[in-house]
Order: sequence, then structure tokens, then C-alpha cells
Amino acid sequence: MYPTWSPDGTRIAFMYVQDKDNWDIFTVEVGTGRTFRVTSDPAIDANPSWTGDGRILFNSNRGGKWGAYLVRPDGTGLQKVSFDR
Repeated sequence: MYPTWSPDGTRIAFMYVQDKDNWDIFTVEVGTGRTFRVTSDPAIDANPSWTGDGRILFNSNRGGKWGAYLVRPDGTGLQKVSFDR
């Protein structure tokens, strides 16, 4: 759900439920079809979008409260960027 193109047009980020009620962020390489799981957390990770520098911004209810997070497409550099609501 919610596919979004990377700024360079080589990847698409999307949210997918692989385990029961556990939505995570994935990417797929357009040229190869190779899929990569970006997030792996019991929380819901949803609504990905790309930043200009190629990171992925998404919403998550980690810790029981919704917030916005940034992560690199390889899953590293996870950073919370908003306060809990």
C-alpha cells in the first residue's frame, strides 16, 4: 500500500503487512524487482514518502504513540523527528 517513487526513480517504497497486523516499510528496485525490508518492528510503520536526500519518512506507533521517523533505504540511521502525540 501507499507506493512512492524515490527521487532518482530507481526504487519504490511501500508499506506491506507481512506478519499479522505488523505493517512495515519495504522498497523494491525498479530495474531488478529486488525487494528489501526497511523496517522490522512490532509497531505499525506506515505512509512512506521520500525526502530529497533519499531517506524515507514514515509514521509509526512505536512505544504506543504515533510519531514521524526517518530511515535510510537500507534500514540504518533510524531517527525520530516528531514528538509523541
